[in-house]
Amino acid sequence: MDGLARAGVRRARVKLPVPVPPTNAWYLGRGEVTLIDCGLLWGDAMERLREPLEAGERIARILVTHGHPDHHGAAAALSAEHGCRVLCHPFDSRAVREYRATLLERFSRWAKAAAENGMPEVLVAPMEEHYRRLASFGADVARVERINDGDRVEAGGIELDAIHVPGHTAGSLVFLARRQRLLFSGDTVLPGITPNPFFEGLFDEASGPGPFLESLRRLRGLNVDVVLPGHGDPLRNLGAVLDSYERHHADRRSALVECLTSRGGATGFEVVETLFPNASGVDRWLAMAEVLGHLQHLEALGEAQRFGRQGGVLSWRAAP
Repeated sequence: MDGLARAGVRRARVKLPVPVPPTNAWYLGRGEVTLIDCGLLWGDAMERLREPLEAGERIARILVTHGHPDHHGAAAALSAEHGCRVLCHPFDSRAVREYRATLLERFSRWAKAAAENGMPEVLVAPMEEHYRRLASFGADVARVERINDGDRVEAGGIELDAIHVPGHTAGSLVFLARRQRLLFSGDTVLPGITPNPFFEGLFDEASGPGPFLESLRRLRGLNVDVVLPGHGDPLRNLGAVLDSYERHHADRRSALVECLTSRGGATGFEVVETLFPNASGVDRWLAMAEVLGHLQHLEALGEAQRFGRQGGVLSWRAAP
């Protein structure tokens, strides 16, 4: 982190009440500070978010990489404390502006889609408490400003280019510091795991594997030495990481098609049980979201199709 400190970049790790590494909150500049992501308002979050600031410094703006609560839950509290601006892509602005309502609506729509794709109600219902708990770790941000693809932000001597990379969410952004050869990647590039390209189910704008793979192609060729992710430690060799993501998704598509072919068709939940036999709780829920995203992507590619409902449950098969 010494090189980052020389570039004027600091970090706070904000712990989360879920089995995910702490959210990275990245601080740029001195005096009037730009913050990239901020974590949930949970536990000692505010103390951790104050710690990197020196006497007399204030957070002038928060750039939100995407509209998942573990990246913006504390934004309202920080805005009240520092008077800072909060910016994110328009597609995800509602999640920041209407924090609790969006989380609860997301559960409602995901629950409906999960049930329609065969997940038993006994597994769907307990997830409501998970979303209500998350909804208590943040608040609405009264005013959310837009930041669009290609916009440029001056952050304490670091010039950031915003790049729209839909996939993990419809409004996911990364921020490129060209001169410093740094990429603030949110959850689009993470160390050690492949980001989940979520089935959104909430907005008309696209997320999921198709947009995610297109976004990876946008990131290729960037002159980047270090990637600063939304969770975990900095990583290098962006091209190799992107290669691994593309291989992973190709393998996942093949596994889904093989599952549908060998079974002669399956519900989404049957696919989850086949590909993720040991998943439980939140992990099973995330697996369902991933499988639904991949099934929709395979349908768009002409490699899978819906073939009927039995008892209101949708089935899928490999396209002939």
